[in-house]
Amino acid sequence: MKTSNPLQIMERIFCLNTKNLVYYIREIKLTTLGKHILSIDLPVTRNATLFPIVDTSLYESGLGISCERVEIYAPGFDCPPILSLTKGFKANLTACDLKMQTKNCDTENWLIPDGIYKIRYSVSPNDKVFVEYYHLRTVNTYNLYYDCLSNLDLCGEVIPQASFKKYEELRKIKLYLDNAKTKVEDFHELQEGLEMFQFVLRRLKKVCSTCNNC
Repeated sequence: MKTSNPLQIMERIFCLNTKNLVYYIREIKLTTLGKHILSIDLPVTRNATLFPIVDTSLYESGLGISCERVEIYAPGFDCPPILSLTKGFKANLTACDLKMQTKNCDTENWLIPDGIYKIRYSVSPNDKVFVEYYHLRTVNTYNLYYDCLSNLDLCGEVIPQASFKKYEELRKIKLYLDNAKTKVEDFHELQEGLEMFQFVLRRLKKVCSTCNNC
């Protein structure tokens, strides 16, 4: 990314200043026209059937805005859905919106899988004014982590050795999971981040499969 563009520098500073709040999403490319500064947030959720997305862009009031488009490339899907959302959008997308679910959309919501997503938001002219992000979704993985953690016997004056051992293992797993997100979203090391995430998921499933009121 070139740093001579003052709008690009402003976006970089914004990301750094809010690192502790929106660590789950990072800019990888920003192209601007005029004074529009495009950006989006992906709020943290425990609902595995939803994909929340919020427009946090700064728009120049004197410039027209049209053809707002959000493209979401999901893991395992080659053709992203193109969503026509209005500026300032706050949307809770479902598996049907993401074209992962193709039936019973009126009666049920499928789980949205974890993995690396690429999100592109653009306005007209869409080939020049856009922002792209990589996002490691970990909703299902974190739900499994918290379910496993809640099954541990950590109350009382004396914690059983088995529970303490599982707790220490879960603590390490969470650190690995956070590291995987950092590799994908901050450093764009997609393959390394994905491999670490898959390792964490295998390790978590093994721990949880042997943990029943430890």
